[in-house]
Amino acid sequence: MAKTGFWLRGAKGKLAGATIYKGADGSTQMREIVSPSNPQTERQLIQRIIMLTVAQAYSKMKSITDHSFEGVQKGQATMSTFMSQNLDFLRNKVAQAQEAGNDLYDIYNFLKLGQKGFVPNGYQISRGSLPVVAVTLSDAQGANPALATVAAIQANTYQGVCDALGLQRGDQLTFIALHVGPAGSVDDPAAVTFDFARVILDPTNADGTQAAMSSAFISNGAVNLPSVRNEGSFNALAIDQAGGLTFGFKATSVAAAGIIASRQASDDKWLRSNCFLTTRDNLGIGVDLGTALDKAVAGSRIYAPSEQYLNNAGVGGNSGSDGGGSNPPSNPPSNGNQTPTDGD
Repeated sequence: MAKTGFWLRGAKGKLAGATIYKGADGSTQMREIVSPSNPQTERQLIQRIIMLTVAQAYSKMKSITDHSFEGVQKGQATMSTFMSQNLDFLRNKVAQAQEAGNDLYDIYNFLKLGQKGFVPNGYQISRGSLPVVAVTLSDAQGANPALATVAAIQANTYQGVCDALGLQRGDQLTFIALHVGPAGSVDDPAAVTFDFARVILDPTNADGTQAAMSSAFISNGAVNLPSVRNEGSFNALAIDQAGGLTFGFKATSVAAAGIIASRQASDDKWLRSNCFLTTRDNLGIGVDLGTALDKAVAGSRIYAPSEQYLNNAGVGGNSGSDGGGSNPPSNPPSNGNQTPTDGD
């Protein structure tokens, strides 16, 4: 800003791209009018599309992703970690594709602004110090849906699973799969369903006593001697010495999958493994980035869940420094504080 000459003293209003006003000391001041740049630039819209895509992924997987980062408090802190990690992942994906000369219409798996649903990408859904459990995806064969496979697991005993994965009795495996709905809806992000099943590597007899670790892990397509803390179920689960352990849910094709290993180190501390979702190529779910930009509408809102929603507001908070809890119980304690459960 600058003081004006005597010829403009006492003037107010606009003049040749500047605004004239009276300063605090009574002098007449002039300041250049700077119009803000258009907020709807291509780069800004891409960032908003990426933000929406990651926020919706977190929301759809929040039963796991709100407590899956080792040493990070459940809820808001974990959400921030998930968002930061995976925003960088998608930004780098776009930048690398553009540097390679790819057109925006050849960069896939995004949501249009204002759209809800799940677009599978190689998101990091957990982080920790336990051994990584690698997952591959098989193709559908005949009437059989595509499944996820853990090639390392070939011995069908609890001890065999622990030995193959570098785990120990009492550790947990959370099997995660994103599957696609009925034929004809493969391009609809709302048709992608997130499912998980938690298996405790602690075989339990009917009377509640521990069974031998040499007991079979899978029997007739189901977990044998399950712990009462197990959660969820599979529609397809098998171990064979040629292909390893295969799993899926709802007898539909798996679009993405992963496994998180967990261990309770103390009453309120859980260890995790790193897990990045393994995705199937050419899913055709969601839209390419170019189409997302074409469909972007000025002023479109990003429909991301609030912190209260992510933390199950109205059900009660979760105790534990890094989130040992899973889904909230159907009947929360009357004091509004949810008791800690078994985690992933």
